[in-house]
Amino acid sequence: MYSGFRFYLIFASILLSIICAQTVGAQDAVKYKGTFGLKFGYYGGGTLEVNTAEWETDPGLCFGTSLDFPLTHNFYLGAAVDVAQFKMWRESEYLLNMALLLKKRIPVGSGSIQIRPAAGLGYAVLNEMAFVDNTDYLTLQILNEFVAVINGKIGMSWDIGLFWALSGGNDIYDISGGPFLMVRMGVSI
Repeated sequence: MYSGFRFYLIFASILLSIICAQTVGAQDAVKYKGTFGLKFGYYGGGTLEVNTAEWETDPGLCFGTSLDFPLTHNFYLGAAVDVAQFKMWRESEYLLNMALLLKKRIPVGSGSIQIRPAAGLGYAVLNEMAFVDNTDYLTLQILNEFVAVINGKIGMSWDIGLFWALSGGNDIYDISGGPFLMVRMGVSI
C-alpha cells in the first residue's frame, strides 16, 4: 500500500507541474532557446528520520546536469538529474534525483548577469545502506542560480539551495529528511 500511495503522490505532483507550466507558457510567445547545464559542488549534512529515529548525515559531493526549456520570455521548465554523495552510518552511497523545476529568469543590467530562482519536485532513489534496503523518495528543491553570460552563449553558473526528501523509504521504513544544503558551480550553454 505504501508504494501505491507514493506512486499516486508522485504522479499528481508531476501532473500539477505540467499544468502550471502550460498555464505560464500560454502567457506570451517564447523567443529564447533552451539551456544545458553541468554542475559540481557540495551537498551538506542534515537530519534524516528513519521511522521514529533521527540520524545525522555527513556532507559530501554532488554533481548534475540540467536542460531548461523556455516557456515564456522569463520562465523556464527545467529537467534535472543530480547525483549526491550520501554518507551515513559510516557508509557512503549515491542518491540519484530526477526533478522538474520551474525557473524565473531575472536579467540584471544588460542581461549578462541573470538570477534564476527555481523550485521543483522530483523522484530520488538510494541503494541499500546498512540495514535499510533500496529506498525511493518524493523530493523538493528550492534554489537560486546565478549565471554570468560570457559570450552570449556560454555562461558560468553558481547555485545555492535546499533539498528535502519529503517522503519515502520502502515497505519496512518510512524515511524523510532535510533540509540539506547544496552549493554548486558549473557551466551553462
